[in-house]
Amino acid sequence: GARKLGTYPPVNGTRFMIADYPPGNIPRMHRTETIDYIIVLDGEIEMELDDGEVVTIRQGDVMIQRGTYHAWKNRGDDVCRLAFVLIDAKPLGIGNPVPRGGIAGENVKK
Repeated sequence: GARKLGTYPPVNGTRFMIADYPPGNIPRMHRTETIDYIIVLDGEIEMELDDGEVVTIRQGDVMIQRGTYHAWKNRGDDVCRLAFVLIDAKPLGIGNPVPRGGIAGENVKK
């Protein structure tokens, strides 16, 4: 059966994952206390920020972020595949991040 994984890497550790975002996915605004490296393996996707700004990244692009509220939205016709490396980081003490063991987009407050 499917296994649910939390967003966070282990304490003082890293987490690597590959995720597919289908066309028309439902974006989930969230923020984590990690340093994130995102690599677009295939397709393109929009990263919407809490202020409404939208950044589009495409195959081959790399993004590095730290503690930003964001949501992923695939407005294209094809699946977008992203690789993520999340590195545990010292909490910023701002906003309401995804709790350790929580799932992105659940109970998010700004």
